[in-house]
Order: sequence, then C-alpha cells, then structure tokens
Amino acid sequence: MDVSHWFCVHERFLTDQSRSLTAAISRTHHTHARIGHTQGSQVTDFRMPEWKISLAAHLNIWDRILIPAKSEGRERLTVTPEFGPEPYMLNAPGTDISLADQWTMNVEMMKLLKEHWG
Repeated sequence: MDVSHWFCVHERFLTDQSRSLTAAISRTHHTHARIGHTQGSQVTDFRMPEWKISLAAHLNIWDRILIPAKSEGRERLTVTPEFGPEPYMLNAPGTDISLADQWTMNVEMMKLLKEHWG
C-alpha cells in the first residue's frame, strides 16, 4: 500500500473512505513508507512541524495494517521507506539542489518506524 498517492489523488486524508480503506488494509502485505500530503505524493522532510498532520495520518493507517497483522499471527509484513529522487524530492526553484536528502529521509523513516512499532 502506498497511501501517499491516495492522499494526493483524493486531495484529503481519506477520512470519508472507511470501507475502501478497510478493504485495502485487509489485503496489504507490503507498505511503502513515504509521507505524502493532500496536494503531493511526497513531503520534503517529514520531521518538520508543517508535516505533522500528514505524518500522523500515515502512521494511523500503517498502524491499522500492522497491529491486526501481528494479532493474527502473520509472520511477515514488509515496509520500505520510499522517499524518492526528483521529481518526488523537490528541488530549490531554478536549481538542481534537492530540498532534502533522499538517503537521510529513508534512514530517518526507518528509525521512526522502528521506534514507533518497537
């Protein structure tokens, strides 16, 4: 599941899509851990305060995937931090300088998820 694209396409955090989201979650075996928002599929740096709501929305859905999977005894559920290069990672206007470092974002997401899920 790559919920970052869902948020962008629907231009909202799917709070009105409970049935569809529940159906998708029940079939999820792999998650792309990239933080998107209602106007784009990737934020520049999810650690910044301006992306707090987007991060919380993603974590909420990811928890709805992982917690039941654990309680059902599922042995494997994979997650890939997936912050991408340009054009996902935005550049400073008029330059080829990324606004954040792709590697750092992926490593920081891995750390956050390990801490969040223990």
